[in-house]
Amino acid sequence: GPTPAALDSKFTVEIEKMKTLLDAQKDAKAALDQKLLTISEGMGELRSLVYQREAIAKNQDLKVEKLGEQMAELKPEQMAKEFAKRDKSITDHDMRLEKIEFKLGDLLKTVTDIRSLLKSVGGLENIAAVNKEIAQKTASLEEKAKRVDRLSSKIEGMYVDLNKKMEDFFLYRAKQETLDELVKELMKASDNLGARLSDYVAKPDLAAIREDISGIGSRMREMKKLIDTVIPIVRLKLPARLQELQKGKDDIELVIATLEESHRKGTLAKQEFLEAKRKNQEKLAGVARALEEEWARFEAQQSLGEPPAAAPQMSAPPSLPQQAEISTPAQEASLAPPAGKPAPAAAAPAEKPQGGGPPAAAGDSLLAELRDSLAKGQISKDAYERAVRALGRR
Repeated sequence: GPTPAALDSKFTVEIEKMKTLLDAQKDAKAALDQKLLTISEGMGELRSLVYQREAIAKNQDLKVEKLGEQMAELKPEQMAKEFAKRDKSITDHDMRLEKIEFKLGDLLKTVTDIRSLLKSVGGLENIAAVNKEIAQKTASLEEKAKRVDRLSSKIEGMYVDLNKKMEDFFLYRAKQETLDELVKELMKASDNLGARLSDYVAKPDLAAIREDISGIGSRMREMKKLIDTVIPIVRLKLPARLQELQKGKDDIELVIATLEESHRKGTLAKQEFLEAKRKNQEKLAGVARALEEEWARFEAQQSLGEPPAAAPQMSAPPSLPQQAEISTPAQEASLAPPAGKPAPAAAAPAEKPQGGGPPAAAGDSLLAELRDSLAKGQISKDAYERAVRALGRR
């Protein structure tokens, strides 16, 4: 069998193994004890946490109960309405803030533009200098406008005088045209007589021609009487009062026309134009009434044969006599006798008024004779119309 030494070494080895196992078991037990201790400590901490959580839960329950009681006291619906009002108020404030921010942005932009403008014009000093220069130029323009007004007043007076002279010129030109027409009618009558003289050479015919010539001579003498009647009437002068009223009427009409022209060009405001026109129309109506009364008084004086007052110019056309009755070529041809018969004696011309009567009555008488001559075919219609226009009648 084995020797004791071998057995001792074997037992020693086994013992060493057992020691090693025991040490390992001790270490494992120590580690297990440590783990158990850690677990026990963790369980204790967990228990304390559970106790804390329970206490917190109890506190929370108490707080929830208190909160429920407080909420019941606060009335949530009313609070919701209050919150809605606050939300709306906050929204309104936000909108106002947005508007204020927008206006502030515009204001900042305006300030920036003003600043840039001031930089471009060179500052307030430069603006003051420019303003002073503009004021000086404005004063100069106002002075020129006053000068233009004074010149325009003078020109208006000259224009009124020129208009009056032109009216007289047109009147005399109408008279001249009437006289030209009379001369033409006389020439036609003379030509007709010349033709008749070439056709009738017998003694009875010569006697008829002499009678025709005598009739024409009497008509020419009558025409001379009418011209003698025209000249005093043409030279008739109106009273100074009539002239003043007519001049005032023409001046007011010119002022109204000037106002209308200024309003049309836009240099006169509508309200000022209407007010000035109304006042001038009232003045014009008064002057027109006074002019009519003065003219009626003047005509009454003329009808009574009173001498008129002298005046520089005529402000209205007086009544003028018409041209003498003149035989047209058609009328002379109708007077020619048939072949083999002596020519009848020419009818004596109608007796016309002399120039000694009142001018208005003479004009009316001549106008009646003109109408009668036109009806008989003794004068043409154009000559009659021109004569009526020269008389100033309608």
